[in-house]
Amino acid sequence: MKLFYLIISIALVFAISTGNVHSQTCKTIDSSQLIPAEPDENDAITLELAGTWCVSVADVASQWDVAKKTITVDVTVTSGFLQILSSWNTTVPLGTLRHGMYTLEVRLHDASTGQLVDQKSLTVRVRKKNK
Repeated sequence: MKLFYLIISIALVFAISTGNVHSQTCKTIDSSQLIPAEPDENDAITLELAGTWCVSVADVASQWDVAKKTITVDVTVTSGFLQILSSWNTTVPLGTLRHGMYTLEVRLHDASTGQLVDQKSLTVRVRKKNK
C-alpha cells in the first residue's frame, strides 16, 4: 500500500511540474490583424487579436491607450476550469488616429497570476486623409 501511495505521489508531482512548464509555453498571441490593413485618418481602426490558452477560457478583457506615437493594448485572459487547449480572441476598437507612424505594443496577461505571458510589437502607418 505504501508503494502505491509513493507511485501516486511521484505521478502527481510530475503532472504538476509538467503542467507548469506547459502553461508557460501555450499562453500566446498567435495573430494580430489591423482593419483596415492600410488605414488613413478617416478610418475607424480595429485590431483583431487571437491566441492560444492552456485551459478553457472563461473571459477575455482588453483595454488600450495611446501615448504620443505608442499604442499599448493590454489583453487579460481569465482561465476556466477545464484542462484543455483553447483559443481566445478579442476585437479592440482603436478608432481614428492622426497620420503618422505608431508602435503597437500588445501585451497578454494571465488574470489568475497577473503575469505578463506574451507580448508582440509592430509598426502601424496611418496615412493622411484621402481628398
